[in-house]
Amino acid sequence: MHMRPRLTRGLIPLTLLGLLVGCGEGGHSASTPTIDHPAQAPQVETAMVAAASPAPADAAFDAFLAFKRIQPSSEAQRSQLRQQFDERRRLADAIEASGRLEAAAVAAEVAELRKEMVIGRYFEQFLQREVSDDAVRNYYVSHAEEFTSRKAHVAHILFRLSPQMDESERAVKLTAARDAQAKLKGGTPFAELAEKVSEDTLSARKGGDLGWMQQGAVAPRFSEVAFGLAPGAVSEPVETPFGYHLITLIEGPLEVRKPFAEVKGEIHHRLRQAAKQAEITRLLAQREGQE
Repeated sequence: MHMRPRLTRGLIPLTLLGLLVGCGEGGHSASTPTIDHPAQAPQVETAMVAAASPAPADAAFDAFLAFKRIQPSSEAQRSQLRQQFDERRRLADAIEASGRLEAAAVAAEVAELRKEMVIGRYFEQFLQREVSDDAVRNYYVSHAEEFTSRKAHVAHILFRLSPQMDESERAVKLTAARDAQAKLKGGTPFAELAEKVSEDTLSARKGGDLGWMQQGAVAPRFSEVAFGLAPGAVSEPVETPFGYHLITLIEGPLEVRKPFAEVKGEIHHRLRQAAKQAEITRLLAQREGQE
């Protein structure tokens, strides 16, 4: 990987701010405000303006046009833009020379702006190369297990417990669950019995049907039993923090894989974060080796 040449130590001249906020495409000429006290004032300290050697004027202007994505439609427009560019440069130089700005504060702000630009521009280009559409697709294919889950269509009959119950009250609930289990073994339809005796009123109205659930998404013991049943089988009473359950498997279990379109954004973000962190670590280690 080719690195950009090292930026010269020091701060970007204040004129850079003019480039960042300068005219847009086909902008109108700006009039130059009058400087009340010209260059008799002390010079702004050297640290604020002593950055990399300034590029030749034509090269700096061309770089400005490229940065702003301006393509002059004629020589007249190019000339007008150049006049505005030079005017802003002279204005910034005059303000710096006036000594009316707090030099240290401006220097700190420009230094931070420079760091943000260097880091942001570098990683924008780096991540475009490193995290391509093919890389995202390859990750999806080679890590299929991350996007695959088991689902089962489950129903239950609940005999609810609460922390306030004593052992005798809990025993009553367990007896009720065993009585319901006996009725199911005797041929009573599961949905019919759930409507009558289940204390989960929401699912009871649907014959105990809980719909399709993902393995591990409910209480561990409930999930373990439900996904271990054969279709149509009914479990023994299963205790969870909610109470005693009689569980039946209506359909499944099935392995379901999320479509690529659903997860590609997540993968793209994950790969970019990993690539960025690895490159940060590499660059800092490289820099430490040079110091």
